[in-house]
Amino acid sequence: MSKTVCIIGAGVSGLASTKQCLDESLLPTCYEKDSDLGGIWNFSETPRHGFPSLYKSCVMNTCKGMTCFSDFPFPPHYPNFLHNRQYKTYLDNYAAHFGLQKYIFFRTEVLRVERATDFESTGRWIVTSRRYSHASEAGHVSEVTYDYVIVCSGHHTSPFRPDYANLGSFRGLVSHSHDYKDPHGFKGKNVLVIGFGSSALDVACELGRDANKVFLSVKRGGYVMPKISGNGEPWDQNEWTRLNQLINRLIPKSLLLPFHYAFLNRNFNQTLFGLTPNAPFNCRQGTPNDTLYVRLLSGEITMKPNVSEFFANFVKFEDGTKEMIDSVLFGTGYSFSFPFLRSEDVQIENGLPSLYKEILPVGLHPSSLAMVGTVHVLAALPPVFEMQARWATRHFRGKICLPDDSVIRAIVKLRKMRYTPHFRKAILYDNIEYMDELAYEVGCKPNIWKYLVTDFAFFLKLLSGPVLPQQYRLDGVGSWDGARETIENNSQNVWFPLRTRRAGVGEREGLYAGWIMLFHVSAFAAVVATSVDYRYLFTRLIDFVIHT
Repeated sequence: MSKTVCIIGAGVSGLASTKQCLDESLLPTCYEKDSDLGGIWNFSETPRHGFPSLYKSCVMNTCKGMTCFSDFPFPPHYPNFLHNRQYKTYLDNYAAHFGLQKYIFFRTEVLRVERATDFESTGRWIVTSRRYSHASEAGHVSEVTYDYVIVCSGHHTSPFRPDYANLGSFRGLVSHSHDYKDPHGFKGKNVLVIGFGSSALDVACELGRDANKVFLSVKRGGYVMPKISGNGEPWDQNEWTRLNQLINRLIPKSLLLPFHYAFLNRNFNQTLFGLTPNAPFNCRQGTPNDTLYVRLLSGEITMKPNVSEFFANFVKFEDGTKEMIDSVLFGTGYSFSFPFLRSEDVQIENGLPSLYKEILPVGLHPSSLAMVGTVHVLAALPPVFEMQARWATRHFRGKICLPDDSVIRAIVKLRKMRYTPHFRKAILYDNIEYMDELAYEVGCKPNIWKYLVTDFAFFLKLLSGPVLPQQYRLDGVGSWDGARETIENNSQNVWFPLRTRRAGVGEREGLYAGWIMLFHVSAFAAVVATSVDYRYLFTRLIDFVIHT
């Protein structure tokens, strides 16, 4: 009989976990308190307490090739950076393709996850849930025992707001990016946006077109970078390659810093725009954004330092300046919150869950509970969540051996020392390094070097091309026949949605005609110059001068 798994949440990580359970012959039951799948990508017109939220204009910061699940690539006609509704359609198609809907119970909220009485010997959990219906607001409460639990509820439900002096005395509207849907209600107002993450920059740029004035307050500052690289490809396809990873490993960081600095400032000097931190440069990449510098140049957004104090209708900043403000919007991220779990089962330290491999709670024995979707990397998240799900389900099947508890604690401690916590209290990991680490234990890490002799052209794609999720489906556990074809067609898929009009016919005709003419004239002059007897001309010139 198959072991049972309770999956909490039907967002990106929940769908991936449900699918991986089926791949590992585990029986999943997925509880989703919303009426549809998608998690944060299930857009609603109004913000709802306790649910993830997203603004109407939200577009993904990572491209389709890097953001898809490893065995379900996007169709070629999809744009490279998807609008949220397009990504929701993709998730619907993913669930339909693998038959996941029948394992999902919608309008079902998990209230408690508690250890069963025989937990120490079996690792089983009692999950208490409430299922709502249109007919009964109270809902039906039930308890079910499961062999394993995977928490996929994410961390976009508890908005984080920093403490500021006298914030309560401010008479204007105070909100969070979690509450923001569109510019409606902000027209003609002075708006203060606090934060420098993706949401804060997106919202500030959108408000800049309708508000009277937008002030963007940052505590430390940062860097922005365009979503396209120099050749027009998506930024992450050029950034996340195994060749770049190899360079970053072999060359000391101190030697690479000038190149990272020049890369981030290649389009404009970000210090002149008031963006950068007042500290030594120590950054690899910035926040993807293509419009902030335009809004700054047009005066629609003004950069400001951190807020010092709030007053009834104005704000004082740390540099002593004051601005009249009508509305304040925090774009300061979210806090981790798992109200259905006991604190002794998942320890929260300094605002972060203490997890081995960012998956298994430290100190929990047997380790029959996994957290998927809480890790932060510097690249697309869905493939990482999928790899976490693959690792967790392999672990549940007994295919992954864990070290002793003392070793686990030491590894977690060293990891926290190695990776500096981000300003949102999340630890940012190197995408390729983290994926390879999990893939090695799953048994699906790609061996690109075997292609060095057998297929050199494909080897170059794997080494210098983007590390697409399909690299982890080439060999080993969970290999997929379509992986290689997807990798080889990646470049075509990038440009396919842009080929809607024939362009460039004859554009280079005569482009270099001026240079060709110059070359011919120069060559003729050189030939003439070499055929002239300069001594004879000089002698005749002297005779002419003497006789005149």
